[in-house]
Amino acid sequence: MKKLTLNDKFGLTEAVINGTKTMTRRIIPELRYKNIQEGCYEWNPMKGTVTVMEVSDDFKTIEVKPQYEIGENVAVAQTYTEIFHSIDNIIEKEDFIKDIMRQYWPTAKTSEIAGWRNKMYVASKLMPYRIIIRCVSIQRMQRITDREALREGIYAEETGLSEEEKKYRYTYKGCRYKRRFKTPKEAFADMIDQVYGKGVWEE
Repeated sequence: MKKLTLNDKFGLTEAVINGTKTMTRRIIPELRYKNIQEGCYEWNPMKGTVTVMEVSDDFKTIEVKPQYEIGENVAVAQTYTEIFHSIDNIIEKEDFIKDIMRQYWPTAKTSEIAGWRNKMYVASKLMPYRIIIRCVSIQRMQRITDREALREGIYAEETGLSEEEKKYRYTYKGCRYKRRFKTPKEAFADMIDQVYGKGVWEE
């Protein structure tokens, strides 16, 4: 089973778990600097690939394999220490530790297991949360709508203001000031540059 690893600095894992983030976007390296004909792609369920058309002199096609496939069950990655501290029942805590030890035997201590503090190394089968991929599509990042941005973890401040006066934000742990934006799309664009590096949104 594959894992979905998200940036905790921006509260994305938490957003998936609490249901406020129901979409995720991934940059496809093979298409990053290509002029792709938008809305023109074909999903091949047998091969798990997507074929797109590059706008060029000969309009050639490019076949890419998305990170996840439609219908795939994916584990939401968390560190073992996060999961351990989220369990209230003492017996369930003990059972979880036993499951970890069985997975990594003969490691002597949980603190010596890489996944204890780094979710890049956790075992998918030990993750308590799962998501199912319902749809896979290819879209230029800038084409995201405000409605889609709200499904990416962007949220409106609860200020009681009218729709026109609302400000939108995203979680940014450790940031000294609150970033506020006029639209969900603007907030998402800023978050993308924070996650992937400045300038990625404009590429």
